[in-house]
Amino acid sequence: MTADRNLYGGAVETFVADYMRGMGMVILEQNYTVGKMEVDIIGMEESTLVIVEVKARTHAVEMKEVTEVISADKNTRMVRVADVYAQRCRFPFSDIRFDYAFVHSSDTGLECTYVRDAFIP
Repeated sequence: MTADRNLYGGAVETFVADYMRGMGMVILEQNYTVGKMEVDIIGMEESTLVIVEVKARTHAVEMKEVTEVISADKNTRMVRVADVYAQRCRFPFSDIRFDYAFVHSSDTGLECTYVRDAFIP
């Protein structure tokens, strides 16, 4: 991955973290890793632990594309990281949710399509 792509990816993840804060969530972690697996953002919404995969796109994502954009393998890795995080989490929670955030550039700046409950493990 090039330095420019890393910088853009970091900016996109920061944009999504701010977007999530605007929805009332608390950001607990960004770029949380377990071994070679990573989750982009971990947040908390009320008593729900929220695990988020962020994807930058060249265009607005259509809802029918959601399952095509992120692989089943990536979902499996997200669940594994979430399991480890849940065991280590110092905050009480009652549920875990897996969301996707798709970001694209528009004439007015970055825009986010946020998908709650993107998959159920």
